[in-house]
Amino acid sequence: PFSDLSFCEKSFCDVEWYYNSEYCDEVHGFDSAACNAKTATLIEEFAPSTPTNVNQPDDFSLYGYPYSMNASLGFQIYPPGFGEDQLIFYSTDGVTDALSCAVKCQEVDALSGGWNPRWETCWCYFSQLEICMEPCLEEEGVEFSTSPFSDLSFCEKSFCDVEWYYNSEYCDEVHGFDSAACNAKTATLIEEFAPSTPTNVNQPDDFSLYGYPYSMNASLGFQIYPPGFGEDQLIFYSTDGVTDALSCAVKCQEVDALSGGWNPRWETCWCYFSQLEICMEPCLEEEGVEFSTSPFSDLSF
Repeated sequence: PFSDLSFCEKSFCDVEWYYNSEYCDEVHGFDSAACNAKTATLIEEFAPSTPTNVNQPDDFSLYGYPYSMNASLGFQIYPPGFGEDQLIFYSTDGVTDALSCAVKCQEVDALSGGWNPRWETCWCYFSQLEICMEPCLEEEGVEFSTSPFSDLSFCEKSFCDVEWYYNSEYCDEVHGFDSAACNAKTATLIEEFAPSTPTNVNQPDDFSLYGYPYSMNASLGFQIYPPGFGEDQLIFYSTDGVTDALSCAVKCQEVDALSGGWNPRWETCWCYFSQLEICMEPCLEEEGVEFSTSPFSDLSF
């Protein structure tokens, strides 16, 4: 999964990485300082969630939930009308902390859940089809799940939106909710960090026909290895019979690559064999398409 990757610590165009004046300055107008600032923010805010250490007392995987994340990064909620897909527990139900919340959610066969120490409340969720992540509010506590949080989309509205669950005491007094600022942030998050999905199987650009069910536009980020890991990739050109994105996918499938990418500007096809070090370019926008055996949302910048 791409969400298992981190954002690169430097851009492809960093002078310590692969800087090339023609490509970086003339094609992209690369701004090193701006990129460094953006990269630091991306690495901090969008690091992939991972299972907690199995030797730690807060290891939710012991209760069937291998993925956990701090609720300050976003918490799971249902849009109005889907409340029947959740159960809520309190201290009177024997739930007093995050782990007892996970135990309770496991007992009722929930797919995911969350614990908030401020309200001493435990939520257990049973359907992942409608659930989404809060885009604006930062809460206390922890979220846990049977599947990666990076597979979820941000909600189209905040919990505190007047059309959703607005409450004056909670939204205004506790969070100082700013509706206009939240709407702007939400639009940006939905556009930039929506999880990728398989292309339609009836379309000619369906990479799943070649073993890659996930694809995304390279303008949203492209896969690269940090310096020193070039041996984990193969590069093909028109002389190898690769002339477009689909023939690139065919070539990557032939060599058993886990993912790949096609760039029409350079007429070049990359096939990647290891997902351990690979990350997504944080600053440059490129032409072409990326495809993979696992979701791009699993990768970090």
